Amino acid sequence: MITTETCPGDTDVAVAAARAGADVVRGLYGRRLARIDKGAGYFATEADVAAEQAILDVIRAARPDDTVLGEEGGRRGAADAAREWLVDPLCGT
Repeated sequence: MITTETCPGDTDVAVAAARAGADVVRGLYGRRLARIDKGAGYFATEADVAAEQAILDVIRAARPDDTVLGEEGGRRGAADAAREWLVDPLCGT
């Protein structure tokens, strides 16, 4: 069951995570990026992967018991976690 229950400070964590991801992408803007083939015509760039990692680092530091499902890295954290964050990093593709 999906709920929208939040803990105090969740908005702050989400904003900090988004900013961390944006900082990564901004730092790579205009550069030639390595392409990572994901199969079936799908790919990511190093910006996608690095942005997701930056976002994940912020969330995991603030909410270590939560699970994170990321577009690039899949699900990380306990399968029975009470809460799950969904992350689609800032696109570098």
